[in-house]
Amino acid sequence: MLRFTAPAFVLAALFSAAPSSAKIVEYRAELNGQSATISTGSPAHANAMISVDTTRKTVAVEMDVVGLSMDALWDNLVKAPIGPIHLHQYANGDLADANSSELAFPLPFGPSYSPTPNGFRVRTGSLDYAGAVAPLPHSISFDAFVAALEKGTVILNIHTDAFNGGEVNGLVKKAEK
Repeated sequence: MLRFTAPAFVLAALFSAAPSSAKIVEYRAELNGQSATISTGSPAHANAMISVDTTRKTVAVEMDVVGLSMDALWDNLVKAPIGPIHLHQYANGDLADANSSELAFPLPFGPSYSPTPNGFRVRTGSLDYAGAVAPLPHSISFDAFVAALEKGTVILNIHTDAFNGGEVNGLVKKAEK
């Protein structure tokens, strides 16, 4: 009898410990061509969900883009390790001050990007924060990144051939429950 209860106890302990240790915080961003940091007049738009696991220190992005094709993404950044889409943190909180912007989290171009009839989608899955920011010349710590998300000083930006500085972007805000 002990043969069956010991493994069951061990399995129950393992499965019950894993979900309770993770803390997932959800953020949203609505991107367009008219924001605090850009004014392109682009009709393109996007909606994104950013999921941050503060225990495992991972970030996952799900984004649907309408009005832009993957061919429109800035070729120079498509080939770069940082990719044409990334999160920028505005250190001083002034979203109009481009000089205070720092690349905070890249979304490298690759299999997580896929075309749709009206644009494209990005589904990164959970990415290790430290590994994702490793290609950056300077990076902020995971805790500083989460603090910036909480303060509302992070922008999600899509760079295109037509607008190298960003065609559409949007402020990342905590998702309402």
